[in-house]
Amino acid sequence: MSFRWNRKFVALLALAGGAIIFRFIHTLPSGGCRSAGAPKPLYTAIACNIHNEDFWGNPRRYYEFKVRSNGGSVLRSIQIPEPPDPVNFYEGTGRIMWAPDSKSVSFGTAQDVIWTTPVP
Repeated sequence: MSFRWNRKFVALLALAGGAIIFRFIHTLPSGGCRSAGAPKPLYTAIACNIHNEDFWGNPRRYYEFKVRSNGGSVLRSIQIPEPPDPVNFYEGTGRIMWAPDSKSVSFGTAQDVIWTTPVP
């Protein structure tokens, strides 16, 4: 009798573990990015449109902006929720606009800047 109970318990545990792993994999982010190097070739800016779901299946859509050194270190990073009509950085009108001296970078469009940050 206890042998059957142990098999059912192990099967139930394996099924629950599989469901949790499936949901975790299903919630991994996807999206598209654009990058642009600074006028002084010390930094790279990256702008992404990211789409995923939380564990319970609620959709998340957000911008992710990063500034990296050429060594790969992330110097600045932010996630901002996308509005209902987002700027498309992957293949749309989204732009990365560097200051001529590479001391700041802006993300957005020519008419609407979403985020500006100084660069060290």
